[in-house]
Amino acid sequence: MKHTSKYYILLILAFSILGLSLLTSACEPELPLKINNQTDASLIIYVQSQGAGKVESDKTTRITGIPMTLSHYLIEAKTSNGAKIYSRNFSTAELHDLNWVVTITSP
Repeated sequence: MKHTSKYYILLILAFSILGLSLLTSACEPELPLKINNQTDASLIIYVQSQGAGKVESDKTTRITGIPMTLSHYLIEAKTSNGAKIYSRNFSTAELHDLNWVVTITSP
């Protein structure tokens, strides 16, 4: 009987820790970033040098999974062959002033 109650206590503790970790990770706000591609090429978007998504020519795509906890965001765009056609470091305030939309035009 003692072993069974210890098992249940450990099980409850494990679920409590799991639930708490899920709640804290789900509460981190995401950057509401959109990329407007006004070029003739399909672009691969990088945020902080990490692949963040793809946006087709003359389309706007929402980029998800970027935490809103940084003070600056390096946003880059590369073509499918790896040529960098856009690179800019934005502050959160600058992105807010742009309504969270970064427009990439042809060079």
